[in-house]
Amino acid sequence: MTQRPTPPARYFGGLDVVEWKNLGELESLDLSSNELTHALTPLAACTELRELKVASNKLTESISAEFAHCTQIHTFDVSNNELSGAIPTLHITRMPRLALLYLHGNRDLVCSPLQDLNKSLSDLLYLNMDNVWVGEKMPEASGFGKLRRLSMRGCGLTAIGRQALAYMLHIEELDLSGA
Repeated sequence: MTQRPTPPARYFGGLDVVEWKNLGELESLDLSSNELTHALTPLAACTELRELKVASNKLTESISAEFAHCTQIHTFDVSNNELSGAIPTLHITRMPRLALLYLHGNRDLVCSPLQDLNKSLSDLLYLNMDNVWVGEKMPEASGFGKLRRLSMRGCGLTAIGRQALAYMLHIEELDLSGA
């Protein structure tokens, strides 16, 4: 089987980076199930993005700081990639309209402390962190007041404190199995 040639570094997803700047009004983009391996920096020019799916690629770099400009994002799916290290909460929490966040399937991703993530995502409705290492007592979830669904299977939780779920008044589905 012949392997496809690797495009030059200035290309992203088959488009020249310069062309992404012309997509400023793009609202939904699905780049899932490709073979993307590097940063999503060129997408930061798409300031009207409401939905970004880059699941099931080979992304290894962290979530770029340039995403702070994508303040309209409602759905962000970076699941099933090869992300590692700490979740860059600073960048994710600059998405004030974020309601659906998919981080699962990034086995080397770490979210510690979890409390940093829940402080700023008050509009989050769904969070899937399956197999994202937390490895601590589940902290008070006061920032997740609107959360409806939370999945944290296999996160290495060591305990679930009394106050951990007290603020999740609207929770409908909670999966902490394998914790």
